[in-house]
Amino acid sequence: MHDAQRFYHLHQSSSIYRYNNLCIYIDFEPATYFTPFLCVLWIIVVAIWTLVTELRNRAAEGAGYLNQGTRCCLSGCLYIVAITFAFFITSTAYQPGDGLSEHAALRMILHTIPFALLQVGLVSLSISETVYGVGGYWTRIGTPTWLRSGACVYCALLIGIVGYKMVFYVYAWSVFPTTYMNFTVDGEAISLPANEFAPTTKIILKILDYGYMVLALLIPFGKTLGVIFCKRHDLEKLRIEYGTQFAPGH
Repeated sequence: MHDAQRFYHLHQSSSIYRYNNLCIYIDFEPATYFTPFLCVLWIIVVAIWTLVTELRNRAAEGAGYLNQGTRCCLSGCLYIVAITFAFFITSTAYQPGDGLSEHAALRMILHTIPFALLQVGLVSLSISETVYGVGGYWTRIGTPTWLRSGACVYCALLIGIVGYKMVFYVYAWSVFPTTYMNFTVDGEAISLPANEFAPTTKIILKILDYGYMVLALLIPFGKTLGVIFCKRHDLEKLRIEYGTQFAPGH
C-alpha cells in the first residue's frame, strides 16, 4: 500500500477516536488476503456454537436444572450473541482508508458499528454463561465459590467498560470534527478533520481498550482451559443423536 494511502487509513481511526487499536493490523495486506476465508470459518463456528448451546440449555431445562423462564432468557441472550457475531463480518465491507473523500468519516463509522455490536454480543454472552453457571452448573461440577463471585464481578466490569465505549463512540461520531490538523504527506501539506479530546480522556480510552482485551479474550480462554484441565472428569456431556431412515420404495 502506498505510504499516503496508509497514512489516510490510519488517520481515519485516530482522527475520530484519537487512538488506534488492534483493528489497524487486520485492515492492511496481507491480512486482507485471508479475510474471506476467515469470515466463512467464523460463520460456521458461530452457527455450530449457537446450535449446541441452545440444545444444552433445552437439555438442562428437560433435566430440571433450569426453569422455562430462565431458559427463555438464555435463548434470548444467545440470539443476540449469534446476530451480533454474524454481523461483525460486515466490517470488512467498509474500509476506512478512503483518503480525503467526503465519505471517509462515514465509512469509518460504518466500519466501527459491527465491532461495537460485537462488544454488545460479548456482554450478552458473558451474562448468559454466568447465569447458567451460577444457576447450578458450577456447583454440580464442584467449582470453588470464589469463581462464582468472581464471574459476577467480571460481568460488572465488562458491562461498565463496554457501556463507556458505546457512549464514547456515539459522542465521537456526533461531534466530529472538532478541529483540523495539519500534516505533510509525500511532501505535500494537507489539513484533515479530526477530533481533539483532553489528554486524560485519551489515557482512559487506551486503558479501557487494553482492559477490554483482557476481559474479552484472556480471561474467558483462561477460565475455559482451567475448567477443562481441572474439572474434566466432572464436566456434563451433551449427547446428540441423529438418524435417518429412508422409506422403502414402492
